[in-house]
Amino acid sequence: MDATIALHNISVGADDKVITRNDGITSVNVTPIATIAHGEKSFVINITVNPAEPIAGVQFNLSFDANFLVVNSVAEGDLFHGYDTFFNPGTIDNINGTIKAVYNLITAQGGSVDSMGTIACINFTAKSGDGVSSLNLSNVIVGDPNSSSIPLLIYNGSITVFTLPDFINATCSLPVIPEDTDGNPMLCPDNPNCSEVTNITVTITSTSSIASVTINLSPLGWSPTVPLIRITGTDTWYILVNATAGTAVHNGTGYVPYALMINVTDEYGNWNTTTVNITVWRNGDMNGDGVITLYDATYLAKWYFNQQGFEYLPVNVADVSGDCIVTLYDATYLAKWYFNQPGFEELH
Repeated sequence: MDATIALHNISVGADDKVITRNDGITSVNVTPIATIAHGEKSFVINITVNPAEPIAGVQFNLSFDANFLVVNSVAEGDLFHGYDTFFNPGTIDNINGTIKAVYNLITAQGGSVDSMGTIACINFTAKSGDGVSSLNLSNVIVGDPNSSSIPLLIYNGSITVFTLPDFINATCSLPVIPEDTDGNPMLCPDNPNCSEVTNITVTITSTSSIASVTINLSPLGWSPTVPLIRITGTDTWYILVNATAGTAVHNGTGYVPYALMINVTDEYGNWNTTTVNITVWRNGDMNGDGVITLYDATYLAKWYFNQQGFEYLPVNVADVSGDCIVTLYDATYLAKWYFNQPGFEELH
């Protein structure tokens, strides 16, 4: 196709995101016309053709804003499916924001198509930062089987780039907590390691306003969508969490941690997720074998006296008396609970 042929086309705007009508004139379209992309994510834009008459070749240039987009590749589409073709992916210039001399033509003499299809698939990656890039077609020529150019409508497009809200870190003050067996979650300000409550915090960065931050606490017996609270004047959000009775999971080897999903959504509906790990133990299971026996009281006593082989014990699991300190009394309390003695009906 001769690129020096005078163009017969009109550039127009459109409200629809995909052009499906031709109104008697062939159209070349950026599809979809309006796209939302997230920073540092890749996506594909198609250049489609809706012929109003048989065609055998297409060429185009495309310009974009290199401040927001990078072109990774240009691949042949399905417009001329079933025919042998000669496809040129063009020259990509990611500094000046252009793709030049993309063309595809049917090599079989007399071959043509008259149904809508994609001439090229362009793979982009959005850069970090918020903004809008126009996608403007130029030097567009569509040829009929006689290599004559035909009248055109051109529908340009745009990409709106948003940077997803991001997490700097997500932590919990206590990675192991016991089941709350008495329905009264214990918080120990002077000895926080004995608390049955862990403080989950997350720091979020975003160029847009944060609409919500939620966490799925259903594995701990809570709702799957629990809002976090923002610390005033900071980008940090938090929630105090305990585990209800029956939520500890032991696989025969050890307790299985939960990956609790945190979701952040900004004012435009863009969202991102991260996870924080929490392991729930049975309250009073000193040796972590998944069951509570008299041996757990013995284990606690040996841990208390620093005996070899008994070094590990989550103190919030061991504080069964609920006084925010672990002593030999907790071993005694656990033994009396085991034998159902009055006054020791609950593990705190």
